[in-house]
Amino acid sequence: MKKIISIITLSFIFSLSQSIWAEEKKQINVNKKHNVNTLTYIDLEENKILVSALDRDGKPIRNLTKNDFTITDGVKKTKIISVETMESNKEIPLNVVLVIDNSLSMKTRKATSAMLKALDAFIAIVRPIDYIVAVTFDETKKTKLTKKNLRTKTFPSSDPDQLREFFKDSFSKRISHQTYLYDSIKSGLD
Repeated sequence: MKKIISIITLSFIFSLSQSIWAEEKKQINVNKKHNVNTLTYIDLEENKILVSALDRDGKPIRNLTKNDFTITDGVKKTKIISVETMESNKEIPLNVVLVIDNSLSMKTRKATSAMLKALDAFIAIVRPIDYIVAVTFDETKKTKLTKKNLRTKTFPSSDPDQLREFFKDSFSKRISHQTYLYDSIKSGLD
């Protein structure tokens, strides 16, 4: 008799949790002590969501635990089994291809400084396990790809100093007089 009651109880809890997730009107809250300004989420798969909590400056709020969250659907409160921070996934490398416009128009519009600042911000998050390939326009170099010469230069590296130097050279020594966006995208896909 106890087995039947516990099976019915588990079945009821499981169906209740599924009905909560099936509803589109999830309400997710974070403990007020964390001063969350922006809270967004997306459903990943059944009963799993990815939550982003940002402060007033748009920076992620770190070290949140399951005790910091409440998820409700109307009056129903969901039991949170676990919270996994993105920091715990640091061992997963990123593969990133950056196609960078280093054409003369960037210099003419005085946009190279802003571009280098943005690239510096990107470099700040590159980890040694990430695989980064930077692709720029290059009139002098011809990259052979599927019987076609592409006017690009590709630079694979995970070293922040090497990437920074490549970006600076791209806007000073190797500025292109034309835009070769199609060639760069083809190079990046290879």
